Amino acid sequence: EIRKNIFPENHPEIVASYNNIGNVYVNIGEYDNALAYHTKCLEINQNLYTENHPATAKDYNTIGCIYDRKAEYDKATEFFIKALKIRENVLPSTHPDLIQSYENAANTLYRIGEYKQSSVMLQKMLEIKEQVSPENHKEIVQICKNIGLTAYKCQEYDLSLEYCLRVLNIMVEFYPDDLLEIAIFNHNAGNVCHAKKDYDQALEFYNAALKIRQKLLPANHPDLVSSQSMRDIIR
Repeated sequence: EIRKNIFPENHPEIVASYNNIGNVYVNIGEYDNALAYHTKCLEINQNLYTENHPATAKDYNTIGCIYDRKAEYDKATEFFIKALKIRENVLPSTHPDLIQSYENAANTLYRIGEYKQSSVMLQKMLEIKEQVSPENHKEIVQICKNIGLTAYKCQEYDLSLEYCLRVLNIMVEFYPDDLLEIAIFNHNAGNVCHAKKDYDQALEFYNAALKIRQKLLPANHPDLVSSQSMRDIIR
């Protein structure tokens, strides 16, 4: 209220106030109120700048995040894509905000079942990360894991296996003590080979996962039971 008495409605200080109020509403879970304030930010920034501006992209991204929290994934995707298109035009190719936009769009596209589009976003994200991070960076591992999963959902099993094996090789080489994670990736590779009807290869991966899980997990652990059942199915 004080700032409204001092500054015109379209002043950046007013935008900052609306943004802060919107963030408070996000933090307390009042998402409709948060949307109202962040929409005001967007409208003012559209007038202050152009549509093709980082501030506008930030508002679109924030609104997308709120819809994501509301589990309105179609709306979230719509706003994430708007933010992404602006950031692709105005930001350097390795800018963190651009990476964020690819990740946000990939996540909501996955949630609405648009697996191929999600995979495209993840692969673009991976291209950037490969320029700025070492091959063994955990974020690269996670992106490759997600590409493998989206490819599996699309029944693109060769591509899925390619990324499963890439992740598995990184884990074995650089994180050999993270045995339970290695077991997960062996099991995932087994699932892909099973879907490809390459049962001998699937059995090899399932046995590798099972061997680790038998050493580290209690007998009734769901992951161990899963490995045993998949091995027995193929046998």
